[in-house]
Amino acid sequence: MSRGRVSTDKRGRGALLLASTVVLGACRGDATPEGGGGSAESGLVGSPEASSVEGGEAGDDSGLPVDASADSTVVVEAGADDSGPGKDAPAPLATSVLAGDSFSCATLRDGTGVCWGEGSHGELGAGPDVRACHDALPDGGLVSDGSCDLLPSPITGLTSAVSMAVFGSPGSWACALRSQGDVACWGSNPGGALGNGAITSNVPVSVAGITDATAVSVGGDFACALRAQGAVACWGNNGYGQLGHPSTDTCSSGSTSTPCSKAPDLVTGLTGVTAVAAGADFACAVYSNGDVACWGNNAFGQLGVGGTQNQSAPVGVLSLQGALQGSPASAIAAGDAFACAIVKGAVKCWGDNREGQLGSASAIPACASGTPSCSTTPVTVSGVSNAIAVAAGGTFACALLSDHTVWCWGSYLTTVAAAAAPVPGLTGVAAISAGSTHACALLNSGDVECWYDNRWGQLGDGTTQDSPAPVHVNL
Repeated sequence: MSRGRVSTDKRGRGALLLASTVVLGACRGDATPEGGGGSAESGLVGSPEASSVEGGEAGDDSGLPVDASADSTVVVEAGADDSGPGKDAPAPLATSVLAGDSFSCATLRDGTGVCWGEGSHGELGAGPDVRACHDALPDGGLVSDGSCDLLPSPITGLTSAVSMAVFGSPGSWACALRSQGDVACWGSNPGGALGNGAITSNVPVSVAGITDATAVSVGGDFACALRAQGAVACWGNNGYGQLGHPSTDTCSSGSTSTPCSKAPDLVTGLTGVTAVAAGADFACAVYSNGDVACWGNNAFGQLGVGGTQNQSAPVGVLSLQGALQGSPASAIAAGDAFACAIVKGAVKCWGDNREGQLGSASAIPACASGTPSCSTTPVTVSGVSNAIAVAAGGTFACALLSDHTVWCWGSYLTTVAAAAAPVPGLTGVAAISAGSTHACALLNSGDVECWYDNRWGQLGDGTTQDSPAPVHVNL
């Protein structure tokens, strides 16, 4: 599968996560998701000892505090339990939130999880009960070959979950880290399987051989788990060397076969890691000393190594060798074909910039043939300081600042804006996650808010109306 370009979203682009008003249709059949973002989300992942990926000084996909992170979420103690004698049981507030391609998921403080949005490929983890989109629409609109849930629904059989990971572009699967250190995944991943030999499952299945994970990050069709001793194990598609180790299997999708590993294996030579982030078909890691290394597809310079040659083993990101330069990275996030890191409160990004996703106010020339704008080395995002977490989506990114507001830049629907701007009305944020064409935030209260693209109900407010301003998710 060739990914020499950033795939677009179901409308052909994405819109800025800023303030322009856009109202698009509901689960309609005039658009089929093709991809276009990544959380992260996007994925962000960090060890529990770190501070937070997208939200603290580094962190995991769940949004809980850790030292260094990578994906698109920050973890904090949101929505603490205030129940007790004589008090009603508290609402099931969230402890993490993840925005995917056209769906979203959250872990709840009781260890269960919920997902909402598109469910055509089992990505909601709800088993066979996801409704056809037209059954859920108030106007009776029809989506061709699709199913969705406009409100959060429980993930079948998931317990003891501490964080989750999804990816925004493309991404029809998700994984959860459980308190025991094991990982479970669900959805559809024909390019690399779900980590236990299965290709598709509409309920969670355990990833083989992972019992000591501290974080997990999901890419386009592969995933990586950070293990307790600082090693990283990856599985799935290996067509660009994104697993960081030799392939052990061949995976087929239609008439296409690609090298893959259906079970996790260790990334070659990678030790002392505190955070890992999986992008579309590349990955990055932060070491305990703050250095950053990336591997996999490098068509747009997304590895940050000064060139565009793919790498099947980790290579240090230029100018982010913190131990040598006194500027260690504290968080990492990987999007579709770009990546971002936090260095002393500033955000630095590298890779594809065709939609302004690097956030630089200065013009960035081409770094590869046929690519109008990209950078093979990190550039500083203009106008952002005091960042404590970062989330990378399809062609946009967001930063959580120390005042608990969120600033975003890049392209979301049709508007391209290199300059970062605050998300309107969003305060008291504990964690963020960027998907393909929407984003979500976990509030200090444990509530969740999402904004922008809502064609498949991925905003979780029971409608399919897009919203440039955050709306409350009905958990």
